[in-house]
Amino acid sequence: MTVLHVDLLRHPDRPVMHLVGELDITALPVLRRAVDAALAAQPATLEVDVAALTFCDSSGLQGLLQVQHAADQNGAALRLTHVQGQLHRVLRLTRLEAAFDIAPAATT
Repeated sequence: MTVLHVDLLRHPDRPVMHLVGELDITALPVLRRAVDAALAAQPATLEVDVAALTFCDSSGLQGLLQVQHAADQNGAALRLTHVQGQLHRVLRLTRLEAAFDIAPAATT
């Protein structure tokens, strides 16, 4: 099992949370602490980079919805970036794509 690790980077205009590993029920406390730290400065936008997320189950989806709710409660917009692979498929199948602001895929 790969535990979730969150790297929180503070850019001048927004915090960026890089999720690394697996997002499941055991990872939710780690996610919540990172969200609380990111929102403490009351940013206008919170970016969550999921490029290095290797797994996300239904508890992980619930965790992302909780991040969305926490951002809303703090007056911040949430933006998911680098949504791809398994997470993109799960969001599409569950129709949760519409629940998030998802950055468009980069074009080459």
